[in-house]
Amino acid sequence: MIADTLDSLKGALYPEAFRKAFDFLKDLPPDAADGTYPIDGKKIYAMVQSGTTCGTEADKLEIHRKFIDIQYLFAGRETLVWAPMKGLDVHTPYDEEKDYSFLLPPGNVSRLDLLPGAFAVFFPGDAHNGKLSGPAGDTPFRKVVVKIDVSLI
Repeated sequence: MIADTLDSLKGALYPEAFRKAFDFLKDLPPDAADGTYPIDGKKIYAMVQSGTTCGTEADKLEIHRKFIDIQYLFAGRETLVWAPMKGLDVHTPYDEEKDYSFLLPPGNVSRLDLLPGAFAVFFPGDAHNGKLSGPAGDTPFRKVVVKIDVSLI
């Protein structure tokens, strides 16, 4: 997992697929409509989402095999949780078409409170969940999840 902000990003350190995703995020207007946006066909795409955070504990964590997630917060607050997947029990078996499996969270997870302009990168094997409430309680949020096919890295 990687956490950073677009403002302090050292783009040259990242592979080209990441730079395409970061350029997209920098150019995307904050009022972009919710929905899916292609960046590089089906290999890199973004999903703009709005909602309200809910609860402070994740009842399951997701993992992916084919895609890397960049989760970027436009507005509001959001708490993300992370744990290495090794040793976690399966909640929902892997769905090849949707590229996810859900795992039961361990007793302790790492928490990251995202503020606007911040992002987290989750690689295959990074069990994670988001849309959780942090210190501010349940809050509205707008975020973008960019999916990058691992074959590009």
